[in-house]
Amino acid sequence: MAAVRKFPKKTAENYYCKIPLHGVVAPHSKARLVVETLKYLMFQRQQIPLPFEQLKFQQRQECEGRNTDKPTKKPLSLEQKRWATLVQSTEELIENIGSLFCVCKVSHILVIFGATIVSPKEVHHIIFTDQTHGNVTDDAKLSTKHCQRQFMRAMITNNNLIDAKALPLTSTHMMVFAHRDSGLQWFKPKANFRMPARGQHYTFEVQCGSVQAKEGSSRLESSEDIPELSSETSSDSAEDKAGAACSSLSVSDSDVPDTHMWFQAPLIIKGVKDKTSRKASSSDIWM
Repeated sequence: MAAVRKFPKKTAENYYCKIPLHGVVAPHSKARLVVETLKYLMFQRQQIPLPFEQLKFQQRQECEGRNTDKPTKKPLSLEQKRWATLVQSTEELIENIGSLFCVCKVSHILVIFGATIVSPKEVHHIIFTDQTHGNVTDDAKLSTKHCQRQFMRAMITNNNLIDAKALPLTSTHMMVFAHRDSGLQWFKPKANFRMPARGQHYTFEVQCGSVQAKEGSSRLESSEDIPELSSETSSDSAEDKAGAACSSLSVSDSDVPDTHMWFQAPLIIKGVKDKTSRKASSSDIWM
């Protein structure tokens, strides 16, 4: 009997990006970063045919047009129903992301593309490493626009994410990592959830906190503050770094691992495409 030759299993590349903001980031600014990242990823990964704000505006115009026109028995098309459901679900998720950061401290966010959270196609992991201790005045906090500009610039100026293989239409899930007793009600606890090993992983570590800068120079607009994603296939992968960051964060917060857990958004956003949809461009985030 001929021996069966076993080929080594191909390991997917894991991309890791460190984004130092050199300042204190307020909770509402972190929420805005997550919201804008979600909207950008949904369009860039071809889950919606237009940037979300344009899609919402177009859908609102269609609804207003139907309300002002003469009554008609023509029902909504299946595509129009899907668009309306997507906009409604996304807006509900965005609203709860905003209240999430006001209720508790969130260190990790997962935006997962795939049919299930166990076997996803892509995992986008946002880590907030807070280096600030004690009370911080509002004057010392970075503006939301500045944080958003620095973070999104780091995402859209790298080729690893932009040139990634296009995703088919799939579902979008969101997971958040917070304290067990944080009082979250809309997000549902997932005590048995573990970081998925399958799929393409992108990790963004956002370093928040007070960093000493040279006098007369803010360093906030320096080109060296705009990192590029690096691909890693060795044992020191982005997945390992993300897990290490999660562990170190728990230790720095004087919490044992059992005090934190994953929470899942109770809704799933299903991708929608139309015949006139075009390939996403990195410049569309500035529209």
